[in-house]
Amino acid sequence: MIAQAQSYNLFILPVGEDGLTMRYHNLFRDFLQERMQRDFSYETARIQLRLADVYRQRGDWERAFNLYHRLGRVDEMMLLIERAGSSMISSGRLVTLGAWLEELPIGSVENRPGLLSIQARRSHDARRSHPWDCHSPARPSPG
Repeated sequence: MIAQAQSYNLFILPVGEDGLTMRYHNLFRDFLQERMQRDFSYETARIQLRLADVYRQRGDWERAFNLYHRLGRVDEMMLLIERAGSSMISSGRLVTLGAWLEELPIGSVENRPGLLSIQARRSHDARRSHPWDCHSPARPSPG
């Protein structure tokens, strides 16, 4: 049956050098995901939350954050920032970290010492890297 579907190009594509592994065509995958969301929204949210947790455990911070954000899971977003913040600052991912902090509800950072610390470190490192971005009206002219 799979060979027949593949020979007619019916929504599946071979993956890998051996061609034994298959994946859904992107359009069919999107259709199935939309249908699942519409018909089984509760189950879909549970699956996505579990997937976000797996991404977080593996250190795939961006995928985890995006899923938590899509699901409206603010507590998980804050915990993720607290957990990933230091490594993101160390690796220079200040823009992404800043965007995540901006996605949090107003006032939520002030109530979390860990988030306050990350926000302060991010601001400090951003000023050191690009001093014209923080307080100066324009970039310094080349010399």
